[in-house]
Amino acid sequence: MELLHSFDDQEYHLHAFCLMSNHVHVLLDQQDIHEPTPRHDGKHYTAISRAMRLLKRRSAAFCNQALERSGPFWQHESYDHVVRNEGEFERILAYIANNPVKAGLVTNWADWPYTYIV
Repeated sequence: MELLHSFDDQEYHLHAFCLMSNHVHVLLDQQDIHEPTPRHDGKHYTAISRAMRLLKRRSAAFCNQALERSGPFWQHESYDHVVRNEGEFERILAYIANNPVKAGLVTNWADWPYTYIV
C-alpha cells in the first residue's frame, strides 16, 4: 500500500486500489505525467508501462524478501483500460471497491483494510 502511494503525483495520480490475495486493482490517471525519456539502451516506455514496471519490480522485491524467496513474483502481463467518461470511471471505481465483497471476504467494501479510494 505504501508503494502504491509512493508514486502518487510522480508517476501517476492515484484514485483507488484494492489489494487481493492474488491480484491488485488500481485506478489512476496520468493526464499531466510526462512520457519518460528513452533509456540509454534504446528502449522506450510509455508513462503507464514505466509506472507498472516500477510498481512490479519494487513490490516483487518486497514480497520476495517477506516470503524468503527469489525469482519472478508477478505475471508478465497486466491489463489496462482507458477510462473515457465519468460514468465509466464510476463503474470501474465501484468494481474495484466491491472486489472483496464479491469474493466473500467482507460484506461492506469499506471493511476491507486493503482498499483505498480518494
